[in-house]
Amino acid sequence: MTHSEILKDTALWQAYQSKVPSDEKRRSWIKEVYESAVTYMLDVRVTFGNYTLHDETHILNVLDAIGGLLGDQIERLTAGEIELLILSACLHDVGMVYKDEEKNRCYQDETACKKFLREYCPELLGCPALEWPEDIRKWYLRTLHPFRLHEVLQNEAWKELFDECPLQVVPKRCIIAVCQAHGQNPAELLHNRDLKYLAANDAEPLFCALLLRQGDLLD
Repeated sequence: MTHSEILKDTALWQAYQSKVPSDEKRRSWIKEVYESAVTYMLDVRVTFGNYTLHDETHILNVLDAIGGLLGDQIERLTAGEIELLILSACLHDVGMVYKDEEKNRCYQDETACKKFLREYCPELLGCPALEWPEDIRKWYLRTLHPFRLHEVLQNEAWKELFDECPLQVVPKRCIIAVCQAHGQNPAELLHNRDLKYLAANDAEPLFCALLLRQGDLLD
């Protein structure tokens, strides 16, 4: 598999440039999201110091894996589909970054805690999250991360960036849905309205969601 060192080296970015050659504002915004994600993801290590690094290398590896899966069929993608793939590769793991107050809110969410314990650690049912072993607390936070993107994008810097999103770019709700899909049961994806065909962007979000899952697993 090719290992790109910067965004412009990836097959997806090169295909994107050929789809929107005259729309510099659109391309610049996508690059800004990429650069913001690269910086933001450095803080994954604050909570997950011993976990696989989810930095720029991971983003690029996911993009390269998706490009490798597509091969010469990449040219058949629309601009909207390439945008979804690039943006979801950048944003699907930003929920791994936790501030202390965000972690505490998660630990105080009794419904989420019970759901996690029933599925993974039933022997701890009835035990407050702050009394769980450290590795279990991190495991719990990791299971939540795919579904925190909407919350993260409400942070001031991300909100300002998305307020500047060009109208031609795929809707934020679909970006979030594709990102969240990497943590969902595959059967759930078929009933998600935000993964239905986007006529305005001529894009298939469900197809992009499946490619993101495979690219993420390949890294």
